Amino acid sequence: MHAAMTPRAKLALVGKYLLLTALTLTTLIPFLWMLSSSLKYETEVFTIPIQWIPSRFKWNNYSVLFERMPFDQYFLNTLKIALSVTATQLLFCSMAAFSLTKLRYPGRNGILLLFLSTLMVPSQVMLISQYLMVSDMRLLDTHLVLVLLNAFSPFGIFMMVQFYKAMSNDMLEAARIDGANLLQQYLYIMLPIGRSALAALGVLVFITQMNDFMNPMIYLNSADKRTITLAIRALSGRYFTETALQMAGSVCALIPMVALFLTAQKHIINGLAVNGGGGIKG
Repeated sequence: MHAAMTPRAKLALVGKYLLLTALTLTTLIPFLWMLSSSLKYETEVFTIPIQWIPSRFKWNNYSVLFERMPFDQYFLNTLKIALSVTATQLLFCSMAAFSLTKLRYPGRNGILLLFLSTLMVPSQVMLISQYLMVSDMRLLDTHLVLVLLNAFSPFGIFMMVQFYKAMSNDMLEAARIDGANLLQQYLYIMLPIGRSALAALGVLVFITQMNDFMNPMIYLNSADKRTITLAIRALSGRYFTETALQMAGSVCALIPMVALFLTAQKHIINGLAVNGGGGIKG
């Protein structure tokens, strides 16, 4: 097919690939610098020009990180919170989207508009009221508070609504005729059909929670309940920052995110394609 292309079309194709390559390198360079810095001595991290391959590899940066603090405990804390928030958001967002797109009741569109309007409210505006509410419920300094505060996502509902809107109602009507109740329709029809959108949303939520710094900093006080972001921040003092150890911690934090993306890559791409294209790709 390329043999029949005109010279102008070939030039445009080459330009497109060059642009995509440049964008890919722009994205990868910070990760490569992070990996390189995690294996350097502190005095070599900010050398100019950048030394991408360290002259002396300091492999024990990772072991020092785990000796300096219980980083494995912080890693498990973060993983537990991220997985719990991801599971609750996928459950509630998919249930809400099912209700808002496939059920008929008064005020349905108004409820959706109300959900979406909360996207325009900065999270910082609600910090004081949330903190007072959490304090009254005696949930401060617990991981549960981080799960509850993030169990609902207007963006997640919007994403799932866009997916379910494009879905035909024929299967649901057939299920109703066969006697399926709402729970059965949700479990056996909506969830399997929405797995691509759920995978894409799940990865976005998981990455957001793994990188969350503000909420753990506000609501967690005990050292044994810290998350990875707080642990990495603890390596930065008033007069000295251990950047090499911070980069080693960041590499460790990146591992589950990369593993999740590689595992669910196909579903993620399909889910984003569906939401971007406005229809279900067969």
